[in-house]
Amino acid sequence: MDKKSVADALRLLAEDNEARTELAKLKEHLDSIDVALSAGVNRTKIYQTLCQCGLNMTKGSFLNALRKLKEDRNKPVQQIKKKQNIPIQESSDPQGEGSKNETVSDEDSGLTRRERGLKVAQKYINDETMSPFTIRVLEKEKQRKKLLEKNDENNSD
Repeated sequence: MDKKSVADALRLLAEDNEARTELAKLKEHLDSIDVALSAGVNRTKIYQTLCQCGLNMTKGSFLNALRKLKEDRNKPVQQIKKKQNIPIQESSDPQGEGSKNETVSDEDSGLTRRERGLKVAQKYINDETMSPFTIRVLEKEKQRKKLLEKNDENNSD
């Protein structure tokens, strides 16, 4: 199969009004429908006008399709990608709160959220790729832990 001929054939098919679904035709005119609705035209009049122009669906199907198209247009991109099973890149969590429904294993249940995060980070950090700054930060974190443990020991006595 020649890529160019396939692409040309599919482009012609996309332009062929007979091959397209009624939903696709309706979606093409969604902005014009919104203009008419915001001007105060009721849905029945819009449906009748579209039928005169070649739309071939029932009024109930038209209303459902219109509602669905408007919902899809107003959904955030992530929800649409989830619906279409497109993998979504995880967004960074600036507050470091992590996922609200994360599961915690039994061995990690006694750790704070910060300690669990550091434990996960250790899987991905190796000494060859760390900058001098990162190394200093990790050393300070170790010192902080030692001081906290020492304070805990002193307070418990």
